[in-house]
Amino acid sequence: MVANNEYSDFALLKLVESVRNIPAYIPYYLGWTRSSSLPTKRTVIHHPRGDIKKIAIDNNTLGKAINNTHWKATYDLGTTERGSSGAPLLNQNKLVVGQLHSGGIGCNISDNYGRFDVSWDYGSVATRRLKDWLDANNTGMMQLEARELLPEIVGTKFICDSSTYYIKNLPANAMVVWEYPTEPNSAPRPQFYTNYPVPNQCTIKNKYYYPYNANLVAKIVYNGNTLLTLSKEVISDTKSYPYATYIQEACPFYGVNHPSISGRVENSTFVHQGCMVRVTFNSDYDKDIYYDSSGGITHKPLFWNYHRPTKTLEFQLPYRSGGLPFAFILDGEGVCKKKRIIFFSYTGNGNAPASAYSLKVLSSSENIKEIRLVTDDVINERNGLNWNLEVYNVAYGTKVLEVKGMTDLSYTMDTSGWTSGMYVTRVIIGDEILTEKITVGK
Repeated sequence: MVANNEYSDFALLKLVESVRNIPAYIPYYLGWTRSSSLPTKRTVIHHPRGDIKKIAIDNNTLGKAINNTHWKATYDLGTTERGSSGAPLLNQNKLVVGQLHSGGIGCNISDNYGRFDVSWDYGSVATRRLKDWLDANNTGMMQLEARELLPEIVGTKFICDSSTYYIKNLPANAMVVWEYPTEPNSAPRPQFYTNYPVPNQCTIKNKYYYPYNANLVAKIVYNGNTLLTLSKEVISDTKSYPYATYIQEACPFYGVNHPSISGRVENSTFVHQGCMVRVTFNSDYDKDIYYDSSGGITHKPLFWNYHRPTKTLEFQLPYRSGGLPFAFILDGEGVCKKKRIIFFSYTGNGNAPASAYSLKVLSSSENIKEIRLVTDDVINERNGLNWNLEVYNVAYGTKVLEVKGMTDLSYTMDTSGWTSGMYVTRVIIGDEILTEKITVGK
């Protein structure tokens, strides 16, 4: 016993051993308040003469009693008995406001509770008051919230290469049984290791950056009985592009009726210029989206906006943007590596107005590509002909070739030094934009 005072009938005891050392025990610490305001509801938790837990409730405003040193309670539900003395009285906020001192026996009785606020500083020395022990640094605190030392899984929600998990507040002598819906050493899926690196811990490795969303389950077991089952959502991130789907609305734009299209977002995705495109990201991490103007890109979308609550990116590509890359960067919590998604726009729909030219790409060998303008009247169309050629790598959105001011109907290029993959050729001839995809090295 460190302090007591008969004035409000309190005694404060300090435990000489931690309740956290009791096997399989999860402690709950009541909060308290030293407010002098009348509580509007009272609940008393008591163990009369060591009996199992009992509860009594008073739903009416308390009155003061015994020279304003006590609270009075008259119960609407339940009662107290001999041996209930010392039981905590909780107010409407579930904070301790006093302890049971005296009262009647039986039903419809009134009890008197020594007031916590009086016990706080009535005594003239530390052994006769609470404040020296419950606010040792004299901070002036008015209350302390309740807290339960519940076990919890500690570890990151998002896995990049790997993450280790353990149980905070694990009860004494308890063991942890971990469960995760994947097989051990199940590459390329995340790999799950129990009791690693030490007992009662587990590790999830995502060496191949496999996108995966599942619940990690921890069962707290003591003597073969499960005390508690915990769960934590775990998300493993892909290293390259995000998992997302898109819907492009149908729309008329500069005399062309574009059809609606939808699908999964790839490294590069083709949509129609002028139409609203909505991209929904399926991963759960919090994202930051911004438009990427790096690498000399000066063109921008006609409109773009990211709506964070729904994880939806909306944009429209401008007129005459056929063949140009439009890149967005995805970053934020849970992103292991910044991700870049690229959109190109189609040109030359089947229902587009007739053009004086069409575009063909011919291959005389694996690496030699001929870009040829085709027209019904070659002689007339050659007069005053002036056109430009741009070629973009589809996977990276980078410009690999630009030739301006050509007057012939064809241009031959050697792609032997290019990275294997898909490319977009963009021909600008007057007010017309012609595009065509070509494959290199495959």
